[in-house]
Amino acid sequence: MVFSKKRKEKSFSSPRIIPFDGKSPQFDETVFIDPTARLIGDISLGPGVSVWPFALLRADSNPIVVGEQSALLDKVLIEAPQGHPVVIEREVLISHGAILRDLPFLYQRKPEAWRTSGKIPGDPVHPG
Repeated sequence: MVFSKKRKEKSFSSPRIIPFDGKSPQFDETVFIDPTARLIGDISLGPGVSVWPFALLRADSNPIVVGEQSALLDKVLIEAPQGHPVVIEREVLISHGAILRDLPFLYQRKPEAWRTSGKIPGDPVHPG
């Protein structure tokens, strides 16, 4: 997807979008965030990302980056503690109740696994 103009970023505080240590979640108008979800701190959501009921993204020490068109389903917990950023590439599905924390994960789209095995296209890859 190509954007001819700079995308309009949202950055504000509300009961579900919470700045921490001077850093606020960043996203544009194409992002869906359920009213029960919470985003805290240094978070960047790409275009078309969806964050579903009761999801919690907590980036109080390191960033969380979610690539375009990815979906974080119900009750997902993503935490980026000190020294452990989390990067989720484009078009990745993180399924219901998943907990991602304590390791510097890079979640990549795996379309061939989806077609052949029925598994979710988002296997973790340990960087480095």
